[in-house]
Amino acid sequence: NYCTEDIIPCPAKQPCTFKNLDYGIRAFNSNGLFSIKVDSADFIDNYLGISMSLVNDASIIKNHFYLNADDQYFNQSDILVGIYTERCTRYQIEENKLIGLEPDYFELIGMHILNSLPEHNEVYNNSLSNLTLGIIAAGENRNDKDHAEGLCIKCNDFIDCITDVYVTSDGGSIQDRFGIATVQGLPGSS
Repeated sequence: NYCTEDIIPCPAKQPCTFKNLDYGIRAFNSNGLFSIKVDSADFIDNYLGISMSLVNDASIIKNHFYLNADDQYFNQSDILVGIYTERCTRYQIEENKLIGLEPDYFELIGMHILNSLPEHNEVYNNSLSNLTLGIIAAGENRNDKDHAEGLCIKCNDFIDCITDVYVTSDGGSIQDRFGIATVQGLPGSS
């Protein structure tokens, strides 16, 4: 967010907007020392809203992703994704809104999580609506020694998605890590 007036404290903040791009934000990290925080931004008509690879401890919170699938820019065979992570861990993906239009014409995916490794990772309290696939959890997303540990998908709202959560071994190589945490929370816990 940025302030629209020269007054402290800022009375009116304007969200950062990423619109009509191949990648709204694309982050790569090979040494694990750096991370990203994206808070309260708007992602509109992007091929990939946020794409992260090897980024640990990322914070992706309170953003709006509009997967509108503009047929003047995208082809029918294109797959639009709000948040894509590959080999990222210890992230915070919370309170985001991912909204699609025309899921029959384009494949619209809210989140695609690939190989988040065996550590505790949580996708929490997001709203996903009108998508082909709400969340894809692909490859290795749980602990090979204790299957109760790993990716936890909790308290998310899925509205008119063709498939809410799709778990697949595609993209993984260690069979004992395929899937997501077997314990996704207890009734009445957060």
